[in-house]
Amino acid sequence: MIAESLNRLEDGWTVEDSFVRGPAATSVHVAELHGRTPAHLDVGFILDRRRSDAQVIWDCTTGIGQTDDAKLSRAVETWVTCTAPVFLEFRRRNGRFADHYEANHPDGFSDWHAIHGPFLGWGVGDGKDALQRWALGHPLLPQLRSFIEPSLDSTIPNGVKFLFGSSPQRETAEIRINGSAVTSASSALAALNWPRSKQHAYVRAFVLLVREDQYPGEQTASERVRPH
Repeated sequence: MIAESLNRLEDGWTVEDSFVRGPAATSVHVAELHGRTPAHLDVGFILDRRRSDAQVIWDCTTGIGQTDDAKLSRAVETWVTCTAPVFLEFRRRNGRFADHYEANHPDGFSDWHAIHGPFLGWGVGDGKDALQRWALGHPLLPQLRSFIEPSLDSTIPNGVKFLFGSSPQRETAEIRINGSAVTSASSALAALNWPRSKQHAYVRAFVLLVREDQYPGEQTASERVRPH
């Protein structure tokens, strides 16, 4: 399912015994880092599988639906829509799949090159649209930099996931860095003045942060992050 979905973005993805082989030296692995459930997947992207010390950049994704198959399909679609384009863009570096912010961009992350995926919204009514508009108008990276940077590894690309929104029962705000939840950053996200909906409304985004002096390519600046 992941290979088929990735091939809609870029040709060259095939299923091997235990992973999905991608173009050049990329690959995707699926694991159960947080327990086994049909609605939840831990997906790891490897930028260079030829290396014995290859870094796996993890992101978790969940799906909703009436059946286990529907939940799994939605979880994969969420990852392919929101997260995969960031990794493809890191390899291409031409602005086709995701947006770039150089280290000195006011909407970026000072001293780091940021590759920012789309804000994916879902929910009931227009609450998700309000969240997307707010996120586009109030860039998260500069607001949360001081809470995120202490958890970054300056020697590798760092995957940062933002998830926030609300339901009639509760509010959700979570930041994960390289697959692990960061409490202080999540609390800072929860404290921001994003619109709360009385119905289910959520937004999600994924960003790859690379130290500016470690970014392996020409700079590709973008005007703004795209919604989806």
